[in-house]
Amino acid sequence: MLDVEGMAALLTVSVDTVYDLLKSGQLPGRKVGRKWLTTRAAVVRWIEQSLEAETVQRAFDINDKAALAKAAIRRGARQGGVGA
Repeated sequence: MLDVEGMAALLTVSVDTVYDLLKSGQLPGRKVGRKWLTTRAAVVRWIEQSLEAETVQRAFDINDKAALAKAAIRRGARQGGVGA
């Protein structure tokens, strides 16, 4: 389990930034008493999903149909659908 300090170290951001991300619901975590906790796997998944979303947005912005098709196939394979 990671606490706020562990999340900040993994993400190389400040503790304040982690609190902001947690409170806004952008970063996955649970408040247990007065502490925020999450797993390393959840943070890594969040990073990967954020990067993928940014890549898809860039491909959309420049109308790169090949990149958009690849992203759709990767997403389908991960979800057990098309391309699995």
